[in-house]
Amino acid sequence: MAESKITVSTVAVGNGADRELLANIANWGHGRTYYLEDPAAVPQIFTEETELATGKTLREESFKPVVKKTVEAFKGIDFNAAPPLLGYVATKSKETSEVLLESKRKDPILARWQYGLGKTAAFLSDLKDRWAVDWLRWKGYPKFWSQVVRETMRRRDNDEFDFRVVKDGTEAKITINAIQKDGQFKNKLEPQVRVLGPDESVSDIAVHQVGPGSYEAKFPISKKGSYLFRAVGAEGGGPSRVLPYSYPDEYHFYPPNTEVLRSISNETKGRFQPRPEDIFDPQGETTALPVPLWPYLAGLALLLYFTDVLLRRVRLFE
Repeated sequence: MAESKITVSTVAVGNGADRELLANIANWGHGRTYYLEDPAAVPQIFTEETELATGKTLREESFKPVVKKTVEAFKGIDFNAAPPLLGYVATKSKETSEVLLESKRKDPILARWQYGLGKTAAFLSDLKDRWAVDWLRWKGYPKFWSQVVRETMRRRDNDEFDFRVVKDGTEAKITINAIQKDGQFKNKLEPQVRVLGPDESVSDIAVHQVGPGSYEAKFPISKKGSYLFRAVGAEGGGPSRVLPYSYPDEYHFYPPNTEVLRSISNETKGRFQPRPEDIFDPQGETTALPVPLWPYLAGLALLLYFTDVLLRRVRLFE
């Protein structure tokens, strides 16, 4: 448990509690032991333990945000010249999120997450005069927020390119349909797709023409997270799509494969979707069950014992 960062604390309530045993359990579990006379104080102990385990949510201290990942939204912004923030809400980032700014305690300050076609950004400090009072007077403040909002907003794609990415098993299937505004197909293009993986790895894949104005490619996906696909090249137009791969297929809920279940029941001479009363129907089959005789013999011996005692105590023929 200790290797899994799990601790055990104990609470002894009243004089009847085994305080020594509870203290040993807390010691073995690398936790704390408490002794209370009043049971009404138990919730307070649980509250204190939760705060010790998770830490205080509000951390009001002066700190300068540290750039953890350089992105387009930070272009032209000097965070070394930025004034300190005076506090933030402590939290933890998800595996599929990107932490852009963090505190000196390695807590996320600015994080973003791509989900489907949407994108969200979370700023864990505030935008008012409580924690960001100095940031409100910082010259880079308007530029910082305008670029963060602009990168989070939805972008308009080139209407001449229908760019789609769908998950097909363990691969991502990429389809590009290139049609001009006058309805003519755009053939003999050599588009490429640049893929940004969850681990920030970049891969360029070639897209091949499979029909009039139609181009396809496949890309293997295995790591959990979001994949960013962007069409590049002189004729690529630059549209992008995001394919989230949050959980393996084994966690997805799919309806039962009735055809497979029906074939299994036919091969094994069974029934497909039987009625509840048919499940326990023996169909005339019987089996022998051993009957233990010792209860009857023990009862007979007990009866004979009391009969013998009765005959010894009572003289029936005097």
